[in-house]
Amino acid sequence: MDTYFRLLRYVKPYLPLFLVSIVLTFFYSLLSVIPIFLVKNILDDVFIQKKQEMLVLISYGLVFSYLLMGITHFFSSYILRYVGQRVILDVRNQLYRHLQFLSLRFFQQNPTGTLMSRITNDTLMLEDAIARKIGDILKDFFSLIALSGYLFFLSYYYALLSLVVLPLALAPIVKFAQKLRKISIRTQEYMADLNSVLLETFTGINIVKAFCMEDFEYNKFQHENRGVFKYNIRAARLDVITPPLLEFIGAVGGAIIISYGGFHVIRGTISAGTFMTFIIALFSMHLPIRKLNASNFSIQRALASAIRIFAFLDIPADIKDSPGAVELPAFRDKVVFDDVSFKYDEEPVLRSINLTVHYGQTIALVGESGAGKSTLVNMIPRFFDPSAGQITIDGHDLRQVTIKSLRSQLGIVTQDTILFNDTVRNNIAYGQHEASLNRIQQVARMAYAHEFIEKMPEGYETIIGERGTKLSGGQKQRIAIARALFKNPPILILDEATSALDTESEKMVQMALSNLMRDRTTFVIAHRLSTIRNADLIVVLEQGRIVEMGSHDELISAQGIYHRLHGLQFETVLKNS
Repeated sequence: MDTYFRLLRYVKPYLPLFLVSIVLTFFYSLLSVIPIFLVKNILDDVFIQKKQEMLVLISYGLVFSYLLMGITHFFSSYILRYVGQRVILDVRNQLYRHLQFLSLRFFQQNPTGTLMSRITNDTLMLEDAIARKIGDILKDFFSLIALSGYLFFLSYYYALLSLVVLPLALAPIVKFAQKLRKISIRTQEYMADLNSVLLETFTGINIVKAFCMEDFEYNKFQHENRGVFKYNIRAARLDVITPPLLEFIGAVGGAIIISYGGFHVIRGTISAGTFMTFIIALFSMHLPIRKLNASNFSIQRALASAIRIFAFLDIPADIKDSPGAVELPAFRDKVVFDDVSFKYDEEPVLRSINLTVHYGQTIALVGESGAGKSTLVNMIPRFFDPSAGQITIDGHDLRQVTIKSLRSQLGIVTQDTILFNDTVRNNIAYGQHEASLNRIQQVARMAYAHEFIEKMPEGYETIIGERGTKLSGGQKQRIAIARALFKNPPILILDEATSALDTESEKMVQMALSNLMRDRTTFVIAHRLSTIRNADLIVVLEQGRIVEMGSHDELISAQGIYHRLHGLQFETVLKNS
């Protein structure tokens, strides 16, 4: 119920419209009793007492009542659908926005397919329940109230007798609904895993084909698909067993009333018209109960989805602006790592890092895989916060400045270049569609990208495909460099930006990077040590600690870890040549 009431809180902004729909639905339910009420007049006044004038009045009353029912049903249903769609819009927007502001650690722990499933499949389940089923539930609930009231109006005694059966009808609805909610949660989990398999297969289709793993991926897909099937069948079993059960319970109750009431009709203690109207009204309650059961099943599925959605919405953003955070002034002096340590869960990744980087310097981070290089630079834009110590820019603790003002002064180019399925122009001027073409072309020339862009079918308006699939590795990197140049940040992070390129592409990218690094403070993670010979300071990391620092010549002369790594790479180059 907590989940359900929390879901209903999203209706609050649209409460006036929602109340109008409820009132219209209530009037619709009252009007739906009129045709049943007219049955008594047809039997007693027309067929038995032969009142011809009543036949005309009943005909007009029937037409008018259905006209009003149609009008109220249209407006109540449309208004409720509108409110439902707005609620889904708000939930989906809030979920997407909340996920965007969670830390990188959250995205490392949750597969992309799972996140997509929450935003698409789970909200789709809510859409059916809120936009459609709530209206049906209100209509059927009010219909039951109206019919129950009419039963008591016709015969208080018979109404009490007939309603004894109602708890028997509600018991399986409640019991099966609880089971269905658990089944729905498992179904949605399998759907999320199914999405993850699909995403991994399609984004890595070249690897799948290269390793001839089509059958392997198919088996993974088949396993998750069978899970969806298994729980959907369990849900179907509950869905199909309830209607005949309700019908049987209703038939037992109806048989008792017909036997008992028919006896009184024969004795003349109740009119045939009144009793027939009572029976019709009683059996008319069966349809709303069945529909309530079906709607309740949809609501249970929606609640299962809501539980999953709220589980993500309740995850706090561990990287956020602190109370009283200030705007970071333009970078002018130095970046300082003051006794910085970082733990991922309980495993230490960085230990007591002390490092000062002055404005305009190029700092290269070197070390074997897992030494902590990427973690160190990822703390500058606050993708992670230190477990101990602090990082300052011009004396400002990064945790005390706004994230937006911090990241606006940073540019990042990584080995795994992320481009969007959009035009070249919009990828360079990311988020700034009003930017002039002249400026975009200027930074593209500096990134040595203008020439190949001009040769593309539509130049700067060419769609480059998902993740830039229409471009080569070197072209993608130069587009990414142009994007960083367009942002024009004072601090630059290059995370192995050339390690995946061939020699010719690397040469072009290095030329572009030289333009990008000019007059900026640059943190470089380089796999190829030959690319960082001219760095102002080379920092060697081992097992999360700084073990060496100095220029290339100083570290070579020291004959320590850097000298050993450099020698290994030099030998590899000689062997390959």
